[in-house]
Amino acid sequence: MRDHAPTRSPERVESGHVSAAARVDPELAAANYELRRGAKALVTSRGRALLIKERRSDGSSFWSLPGGGVECEESLRECLRREITEELRCQTTIGPAIDSCVYCHTNRPVATFYTVFEMTLEAKPKPNPTEGVVDHTWRRPTDLPRTTLTPIANVVSNTVPRE
Repeated sequence: MRDHAPTRSPERVESGHVSAAARVDPELAAANYELRRGAKALVTSRGRALLIKERRSDGSSFWSLPGGGVECEESLRECLRREITEELRCQTTIGPAIDSCVYCHTNRPVATFYTVFEMTLEAKPKPNPTEGVVDHTWRRPTDLPRTTLTPIANVVSNTVPRE
């Protein structure tokens, strides 16, 4: 997931203006966050979810679901297909939307409202370091890496079937 700058006017979440994300998390309204939309993929196998390890520009890293922010005029599904191709260099089949979450970025006042889709990979994932994706792993909801983003950990815990 590249940290793309918005390519069209983003929705502002300000006091007095209640957006969909602000209804999900009223604190966003008070914090004056720029709101973006995005899509994430939940790929599961034998009670495990596919996570990707991403490296920030400061060298720190975190674990997340594959996916990213919508670019100008993209649908959520187009965004997800593009992000998976960029991040994991493989083709996919996108299923239904199954969950959502909001992530407040730590390096700037931006919040992304992610729609999470079920997804099947049609090839083995190959992380793409030029996109900031340096590793991947399959993990059970009870065994997520310590640096998994909290909203992502919640999605995985609430949606991955336990075996």
